[in-house]
Amino acid sequence: METENKTNFVDGILSLGIGVGAIFLYFNDPAGPLGFLSFAGDMFITAILRLFSVKEPIQVLVEYFRGLTNSSSADKGITENLETVMKSFEVAPFDYDGYDVYKTGMHVDVVFRLKGGVIDSEKTETSKKKILEGMHAFYESIEVKFALA
Repeated sequence: METENKTNFVDGILSLGIGVGAIFLYFNDPAGPLGFLSFAGDMFITAILRLFSVKEPIQVLVEYFRGLTNSSSADKGITENLETVMKSFEVAPFDYDGYDVYKTGMHVDVVFRLKGGVIDSEKTETSKKKILEGMHAFYESIEVKFALA
C-alpha cells in the first residue's frame, strides 16, 4: 500500500511539472530569448522533475528488495510500536540481547535474541502472548519468535 502511495506521488509530481511546463510554453514567445524552450523544453522539464523525484523510486526498490530477501526491516513504525508494547510490561519480560524485525508484504516477524543460560519457557511464552496481544492492535499478521544468541 505504501509503495503504491509513493508511486502515485511520483506520478503526480511528474504530471504537475508537465502541466506547469505546458502553461509556460503556451505563453512563451518562440521568437524571444527563451524561444528554444519550445523545442527542447520537455527535456529540461523532465530532467528537473527527475532530480526532485529520483529518491522516491529508489527507496521503493530498496524496501521491495528487503521484503523479497527477508532481510530486517528499516520501518521505524514497527520498532516504535514494539518498544511501546514492551514498555507496558511492569518488569523485563525476559532477558534478551536485542531483536530483529522482518517484514514481508503485510506480515511482520519479530525475532528476539535471548541471552544464553537458563531460559524460563513459561515466562517466555507468557511474554510472547502479551507481545502478540499488544502488537495485534497495530498489525494483523504478526509472529513472535525467540532465538538463542
